Amino acid sequence: MGGTLLPFQSVSAGVHSVCLPFGGELQSEEMYEALEAGHLFSLSRGTYWSTHPTIHEYVHKLLAPYFRAANHRNGRALEARCIWIIDAWAVHRSKELRQWMHTHFPWIGLLYVPGGCTGVIQPADTGMQRPLKAIIRKAALDDVIQETQEQLKHGWIAPETIKLDVTLGTLRDRTVRWLLEAHKACNTPERVLNAWQICNTGVDDITLSYDCLTSPAMLARLDELPFVNEELYRKILPGASDELPESVRLPEDDEAELGFTQVDAAMAAEEYGNALEEMFADIVLHD
Repeated sequence: MGGTLLPFQSVSAGVHSVCLPFGGELQSEEMYEALEAGHLFSLSRGTYWSTHPTIHEYVHKLLAPYFRAANHRNGRALEARCIWIIDAWAVHRSKELRQWMHTHFPWIGLLYVPGGCTGVIQPADTGMQRPLKAIIRKAALDDVIQETQEQLKHGWIAPETIKLDVTLGTLRDRTVRWLLEAHKACNTPERVLNAWQICNTGVDDITLSYDCLTSPAMLARLDELPFVNEELYRKILPGASDELPESVRLPEDDEAELGFTQVDAAMAAEEYGNALEEMFADIVLHD
């Protein structure tokens, strides 16, 4: 929301550092640059999907430091209330993760994007994924072109029998440059802020942009809260709630997003907007 794209976390399947790009060593200019920029390279046993250990590492090393720095920059207490907007991936919404966050980071509230709505109200999807993937695709294609030209230039092989190196180690090492190029291109205030701006909750034209959430109209809405919704006001006033709002609590089982209708999405987006308003009011009333 502040116009900065956080460093990436790249997850590789494996249990030893040799499974990381370049074995986790600073033996390449790209790897050195990536680590200096704060990008995180994590291991996950048997899978490259997000797991509890990789999420814990992400929160400890990337998310919480960013929130603390943002709080300090804005004159707030280092661990003043913050909101983490996160998709409804099964691990993200698990009781285990919620309990872990409550224990270690009670000042970070979890706000889940309802299933089927990430393309509408999740900034990463609305404004970042398409250019990000396009840049990575181009970077990967550049490697293919360079490798092909090298073989042709040295006469190693006939054009019709060119063979590209698609081994896991080679491709894994190349991802470092791909991610670096993508992050540099996408980490601009204009692109990041626009991703928040085009997230519309479906409630009174409220977007997730900082300008909208801190606008006179929104602050006036919060001033009117005890008169228009006394129950919500009394719920917020006694203290910050560590529980997720009812409207965004999800069952423990993994719900498929297939078959999610536009009506369903609209209803979920409205609930999301109400939950966002509640959590934002919680922050404003307690700062």
